Amino acid sequence: MSGPDALPDHRPWTFAILLMLANTLSFIDRQIVGLLVEPIKADLHLSDTQIGLLYGLGFTLFYIAAAIPVAQIADRASRKLVVVASIASWSVATALCGLSRSFETFLAARIGVGVGEGGLTPSALSLLADLFPRDRLATAIALYQAGVYLGNALALILGGIVAHAVPPSTELVVSGLGIVRGWQLPFLLLLAPGLVLALVLLRMREPPRRAPDADGERRPAALLPQLRARAPVYAAIMGGFALLVLGGNGAQFWTPALVQRSFDWPTHLVGHWLGWTTLAFGATGVLAGGMAADRLARRAPAAGPAVASALGMAGMVPLAFAFPLLPTPGTMLAAVAAHQWLSAFALSGGMATLQTITPTHMRARVLALQMVLINLAGTLAGPTLIGMLADRIGAAGGGLAMAMALIGGGSGALAAMAMAMAARSCRSRAATIGAGA
Repeated sequence: MSGPDALPDHRPWTFAILLMLANTLSFIDRQIVGLLVEPIKADLHLSDTQIGLLYGLGFTLFYIAAAIPVAQIADRASRKLVVVASIASWSVATALCGLSRSFETFLAARIGVGVGEGGLTPSALSLLADLFPRDRLATAIALYQAGVYLGNALALILGGIVAHAVPPSTELVVSGLGIVRGWQLPFLLLLAPGLVLALVLLRMREPPRRAPDADGERRPAALLPQLRARAPVYAAIMGGFALLVLGGNGAQFWTPALVQRSFDWPTHLVGHWLGWTTLAFGATGVLAGGMAADRLARRAPAAGPAVASALGMAGMVPLAFAFPLLPTPGTMLAAVAAHQWLSAFALSGGMATLQTITPTHMRARVLALQMVLINLAGTLAGPTLIGMLADRIGAAGGGLAMAMALIGGGSGALAAMAMAMAARSCRSRAATIGAGA
């Protein structure tokens, strides 16, 4: 990079890769629960609703409670230190999940994971916006968001390997811990990599914040006036992503259990196939979406990336309706792969638009608000609503498959419409500014 946007001495791509690895670990911690739904449910005698609450309510309410206060700290102090503290705290809490022997203790540990992860994404995306110029920002965000798919994939692949080597119902005697069942091991093993990554990030230099008016447009000094000034765009982007994640995260969580119930696959086989599918199609989809958004941003800095997101969301909708209902493992996995690629493609563009329209001294708080809405809809409502609807329909009516299709397809369609509205609003504002110039 060269010119006023360049920050060569901060090694931006190295920093971006480390932040991507942090995001990867955070999603390993989330998805490992999804792979182990059946053994956890059997061992702790839980319902689908309780499983959904462990993944959703226990994580999300406290993620939300932590996100905005921590983002306020990140907007005023060291974002790097916020990221380091977040990684260390959620890694400890994940290990505590592996020591749980009841719904209540598991829920308490999941609350700890939520509090820890609440500080990561707003701080990380704010750092990326100061490390990269606009025409590379969506690709940098895509690299960070690739951690979502790498984490989900590695949770399934590595969790499947552990489940194959030590079946989830196996009892082991571990020095200092007593009897540990096989399903608890993956949670315990996640402590060490989290602490190592936190120490590595601690040694990185944080980039300086760009000037608040670096984009040349006068900005309101306070957060609420900024949100009111661009209310249609903020509402459409945040609402669109919340709806996308509601269906997508619900599907991501429940798909391993769906495959096990539909085709009687063992845990390690589910982890192997879904893990490699997620790794291949999710990671490539998010990177392709970021590059497409950057190409469109060169023509329309705010509207172009939002268009890329809207196209990905629209293409994903019919697959979201279809894949839970397909009758064979091969057809279901093929549809899951296409669904993952398109939903991943949609992620980076809208996030880049959100960064573009927000001044630097507000980005962490705006991104925290975005993450609060995403997690209310995705991590809380998505898995929980699917679990509740599946219980209501009942196994005889194909409850889980029907619930995933209805909620995933419906929320995806609404997400595509919202993101199209965001792109149109950005385009209209740009035309108005151009006409008045």
